[in-house]
Amino acid sequence: MTEGRFISVAPKLGHVPGFDGIRGFGVMIVLVGHLLPKGYDSLNAIIDTFFVLSAFLIVSLLMQEHRSQGRINLRKFFSRRAIRLLPNSYAVMGVWMLIWLLLSQLVIPGIDRSTATPDMLDAIKSVESIPGNVAAAALYVYHLVYPVGTGAGPLVQFWSLSVEEQFYGIAAVGVAWMLITKRRAKSVAVACVAIFVWVAISRYRADLGPWPGRTYSPSIWTRGLHALWLARPDALLVGVAAAVINARLPDPLSERAKRIITALAWVGTVGFVGVLISSVGPFVVSLGPIGQFRIPQLLPGMPWPEARSTELWCAAAKGKPMRPCDETFWFFRWGFSAMAISSAFITMGLARTRDWAVARFFGWRPFRWLGEISYSLYLWHLLVYLAVSIVLGGLADKPGGALILFVAKLGAAVAVSYTAHKQIDMRMLGRKLKYAGEATVLDRRTGKEVDVTAITKDGDAAP
Repeated sequence: MTEGRFISVAPKLGHVPGFDGIRGFGVMIVLVGHLLPKGYDSLNAIIDTFFVLSAFLIVSLLMQEHRSQGRINLRKFFSRRAIRLLPNSYAVMGVWMLIWLLLSQLVIPGIDRSTATPDMLDAIKSVESIPGNVAAAALYVYHLVYPVGTGAGPLVQFWSLSVEEQFYGIAAVGVAWMLITKRRAKSVAVACVAIFVWVAISRYRADLGPWPGRTYSPSIWTRGLHALWLARPDALLVGVAAAVINARLPDPLSERAKRIITALAWVGTVGFVGVLISSVGPFVVSLGPIGQFRIPQLLPGMPWPEARSTELWCAAAKGKPMRPCDETFWFFRWGFSAMAISSAFITMGLARTRDWAVARFFGWRPFRWLGEISYSLYLWHLLVYLAVSIVLGGLADKPGGALILFVAKLGAAVAVSYTAHKQIDMRMLGRKLKYAGEATVLDRRTGKEVDVTAITKDGDAAP
């Protein structure tokens, strides 16, 4: 180990089939969750899993690059992120701007607002909000401008992408610098865990974010901070802590270490399933009172949830007072925190014990295939759902129509997203190779590590 520096002793990640699989399983949950009837449409804790996995991968790969190259090239790091993320996301934004241009110039001017129905006025308002939504998404500040819980906008899925992008730009590089230059791996892990615990306790006390107040501030930044805990940035810190711990575990692992990691991974799996089930609307309603009375009191003197029931104020529309919460708010108090911990245990299990039963489950080819196009699916599915609803909306009230719409939306979302993945993501990956952080990278066609120069000449595969 170089004097004054922290060097990861973990094995090179390479291709982890379970990582693709858990992404695929997760995006499937997202796609189905956005199609469920109102009252069932939750399952939103799956986003914490994506956050934990993303942070784990980014920090691990940065430390891996430093170990093999002796440095981290920030220009290449940001170039890789831009090439990977921007083309497909900007394509979605471009389609939305085209929709706005056509409707605002050709349709809306012919509507008499004085006689329009409330639904029509809401539709006009949604169309007029598209440029603002696109601007917030393009700058990756969506979760601050349109905080989670304030209502779904045209590009609502960009709230989580904004949280991740800010992590890439600030936290990942900052954490990597501290690890590499000052050998403070333990301090970084402890700090991440401490902040996570603070946020978890804050959520348990029904705080929506670190910024106080019962009404949204006109300032974009304070408005976003009002409901920041709904955006779950702490899940990223859990992923950082997991990456640091993984970097300190040598290869091969001792039998004792394998048993511990496997046991924790099973605990994480049970928690993962339990949290997902608990997040579904009917379970929240039926189990809410039980959850309120049985959530353990974490600190002496901490008020019980029912004692604060009249003080809870949830996110509301911009400029309006926060609405009082009901008993379904109990899931927020513990669900996201539990999912982050569970996901960290699963991530470690997938990374270090690849013969584990759950790793084989997530290694199922259909899950892995969905995982490979998960980014494109996440970007495009809501726009596709809207288009299918407009074209086939008349089926909703007919026998079997709801099922037909369900299948049509899923099928169309997969088809469009796969096409975008092939035509946009895969075409850009060749350029990404110019900024590879290591001499060998993953060939997506074979799942094997190959020389960068060899792939660059081929031009069709990339890490």
